[in-house]
Amino acid sequence: MPGSGVEALATAAVLRTRVRVLALTLFLGTGAFLMRDMIENAGRVSLGPLLLVAIPGVVAALLFRGTPFSLRRLRFLELAVFGAAAAYLAIEDYAWLVEAVS
Repeated sequence: MPGSGVEALATAAVLRTRVRVLALTLFLGTGAFLMRDMIENAGRVSLGPLLLVAIPGVVAALLFRGTPFSLRRLRFLELAVFGAAAAYLAIEDYAWLVEAVS
């Protein structure tokens, strides 16, 4: 039966690895841009970029600890990482469009 036993464990292992790599990559990439922005703006940054760095960082730290997570919790962590990036980009694009129209 799909979704039970060994198959569910294999799916969770693959998902855990995928989310861990995604979170770490997003954390390091956005962290580099955040540092650059902090240097250019004398240490002042808005909340959005901080959250975009913090959420993947926390998720990566949780997944590297080795604590077992259910498939449902892994899906939630995946949603948090992708959702944070998507929400940030949507808000930035909206702000850019409003500024361009004004």
